Amino acid sequence: MRLSKILPLLLLSLFADISFGKNLHFESGNTQNTMVELYTSEGCSSCPPADEWFSGFKHHPQLFSEIVPIAFHVDYWDYIGWEDEFANSAYSKRQTQYRQQGNIRQVYTPQVVKNGKDDRTFRYTHSLQNQITGKLSVDVLDDTVNISFNAKQQPLVANVALLGFGLESSVTAGENEDKILKHDFVVLGHQQKTANGNHWSIKLPQSSKPAKRFALAVWVNTPNSLKPIQVIGSWL
Repeated sequence: MRLSKILPLLLLSLFADISFGKNLHFESGNTQNTMVELYTSEGCSSCPPADEWFSGFKHHPQLFSEIVPIAFHVDYWDYIGWEDEFANSAYSKRQTQYRQQGNIRQVYTPQVVKNGKDDRTFRYTHSLQNQITGKLSVDVLDDTVNISFNAKQQPLVANVALLGFGLESSVTAGENEDKILKHDFVVLGHQQKTANGNHWSIKLPQSSKPAKRFALAVWVNTPNSLKPIQVIGSWL
């Protein structure tokens, strides 16, 4: 086998077996943080400006402590001619569930959902209501994410999302043909678990994508609603 063919396979193996190997602790305050979800696709011609706007959150002074941006790539535009490698049918289903639950009226891209509600302004303003929701505490030990939430409400669903930064795609077909698309805050893996007692242990999601940097987003919601009750994040 030629060296030019061996190197990509070695790189893929390297990233497939990636282990962050970090033990860290991060937690929220008792007031609700803001979770901003972007539903996007590399097959959507109007999405690149939204992706660029979303990347700007990297410079927000309260990133991960007050605001947690998360980009879900959907797959329902793949049929146009370009398959988004970051897309997942589960993320498309999540967006549809928001509509079914009455939190959003329509499903479209690019779509911004802020704390479970459709936000067409594309302008982030932190809520000044200071709603008391409870403290969300996270401990990452090797490949396990231990989560606790000091609220009486239960059962609750805990979510862990691995976010990738500095991702690029050279698009060769579809509405964005001949464009180089850049992405941040991309969900590369999402795990969730329902439990009573508000304590969870969830395996850290892994990824084969060669992101330049990774972060973790953790949030809780009720089993019947995707609207986040509390959210927190951290660089890995």
